Amino acid sequence: MPIMPLPAPTGGTENGAEPAPLPGTESYPLAGMATDAWTSSSPSPNAPNPQQTASPTPDAEAVFDSGIDLKACLAQNKDFVAWLSIPGTVISYPVVRSDDSAYYLSHLFSGKKSKLGCLFSLKSSDYQQPSQNIAIYGHHLSHSDAMFSTLIDYKQEAYYAEHSVITLDSIYGRRNYRIFAVLNMKVSDWDPATASFGSGKAFLQFVNRAKRKALYSTDVEVKEDDHILTLITCDRSYGGASGRLIVMAVQE
Repeated sequence: MPIMPLPAPTGGTENGAEPAPLPGTESYPLAGMATDAWTSSSPSPNAPNPQQTASPTPDAEAVFDSGIDLKACLAQNKDFVAWLSIPGTVISYPVVRSDDSAYYLSHLFSGKKSKLGCLFSLKSSDYQQPSQNIAIYGHHLSHSDAMFSTLIDYKQEAYYAEHSVITLDSIYGRRNYRIFAVLNMKVSDWDPATASFGSGKAFLQFVNRAKRKALYSTDVEVKEDDHILTLITCDRSYGGASGRLIVMAVQE
């Protein structure tokens, strides 16, 4: 499958001049909050029918250190699969798993239409097994720190040094990842969202290609039986509309 093109959402231009709201415009279920306190926003009439969306049953109904109630998130949106956070940064958002990328590029987690979209994985990324590579897509918008906009800061090695750990609170458990490569690419170059590999050798070839293209060396080792997390967003400063920024991390 070719890399998702991440088109600009309706009503705004990704990496464009139109400002977008900052984080905090949508409330998420925190520990101890009553369900009706955070579901007051009515979903879009075009929202996917939760009953038609296959969603796994969580192994645990945990509230993690982030203060996010994963059970409540799943109740709000049946596509919910994980909470992604990068300590020390503004990135702390729910992630859905769905092949309806067009919908989640232009709708919030709650179902409200917005140029911010929602962080999402395609169904090829298996969180339960898990697949050897889990890929998460998100928008980068100018004049906003929302969604994956601040991933651009990882182009600076000093920023990476202070924020090298990514936490994924999946409904199947918590996983921590250490960033090993930050790189630019164009849509037609290769597919960083490849989920599974025929062999350990093929997986290492995939990883080493990313390392060769990396903007700087991290000295983080990745072995053939490791699992990785790949964050993908637009970067018009590299290749215009087809430019992408990729942040890749290995599970610790």
